[in-house]
Amino acid sequence: MVRSAIAMGFREIGFAEHLPYPEGFASDIPGCVVPAEQWPLYLADVRNAQERFQERVRIRLGVEIDYLPGYESPCASRLAEYPYDVVFGSVHLVDGVMADYTADYLNERLPKFGGAEGLWEIYWERIEDLIRSGLCDVLSHLDLPKKLTGIPKTMDWKRVETILDLIHDARLTLEVNTGGIDRSILHEPYPSDRILKIAFAKGVDVLIGSDAHHPQEIGRHFRETAAQLSSLGWRHLAVFKGREKSRLPIAEWL
Repeated sequence: MVRSAIAMGFREIGFAEHLPYPEGFASDIPGCVVPAEQWPLYLADVRNAQERFQERVRIRLGVEIDYLPGYESPCASRLAEYPYDVVFGSVHLVDGVMADYTADYLNERLPKFGGAEGLWEIYWERIEDLIRSGLCDVLSHLDLPKKLTGIPKTMDWKRVETILDLIHDARLTLEVNTGGIDRSILHEPYPSDRILKIAFAKGVDVLIGSDAHHPQEIGRHFRETAAQLSSLGWRHLAVFKGREKSRLPIAEWL
């Protein structure tokens, strides 16, 4: 991963592995997050890379938490155990259903919600809960369910505006995740251009993440996404160190 970033000319790269699920919680999809016993290996790997490549690239240690109602306290305790540079917050599980796994898996479970619209309704509730929890610095891939459902015609855009107000008031940063260009059925970043236009109007900060699962995915679609953000009006991208936010000119990516 680091060598790929260096080859692309990156001066900084961040990792954000998924925090292990808390004790007592289990997903119906095995292997989605790192087991708790392997978490120290992730931390050690990033520390090792920081030492090995410190003359060539800055490496930030991040973590992504999946918001799980009722598990806020154990999550906060786990985050306090290590000095992370940035904490990403996301919602993948909606009442126990993985919203972005496979189409067959999701279609079997959509009746539980009364269809895709019901899934989105509860998803937005969980996003609001995540924002209010104060657990994260960055809101990840905000409209993730569109990966498999697309955007429903009945999307509650007033609620989306309210959520973006919450993000702004909580001083959170919005991730523009380029993984959606390859993985979503709509072939566009998370979140959509319409959401990004609203976010800019509300003064929300953004950063770009590639959601890379493989070295060849590092920095994918960054330049076109930076150009898109610039066309919408943004002039800076957020970066983090020690959970403190600073900004870099977006022009560096154009």
